[in-house]
Amino acid sequence: RAAINVQKAHPEWNIVPEIMIPLVGEVKELKYVKDVVTAVADKLIADAGLKGLSVGGAQVSEKHAGFLINTGSATAADMYELINQVRTKVKEAYSVVLEPEVIFLGEF
Repeated sequence: RAAINVQKAHPEWNIVPEIMIPLVGEVKELKYVKDVVTAVADKLIADAGLKGLSVGGAQVSEKHAGFLINTGSATAADMYELINQVRTKVKEAYSVVLEPEVIFLGEF
């Protein structure tokens, strides 16, 4: 039986210090876990003031901080650098390491 541990990462959140969500059962439960983790990442990115942050043509969405958008001219290198900047700033602000969902191929 596996579980994901979502730690309290922001002092203003009204959540318990630790939430254990079991990764067992039907696919809908796994989707729930992914949704919770995505919501936490989105909030961390937003609270770190990173909405709208851009590198070249890559930008953190102004609407949903967990999404990166191509404003029309983004290269793979732009996206890679933006992801690294977001990860670094969130780690500095909250001591939380965000893991990208994408797999990087090649050199940037």
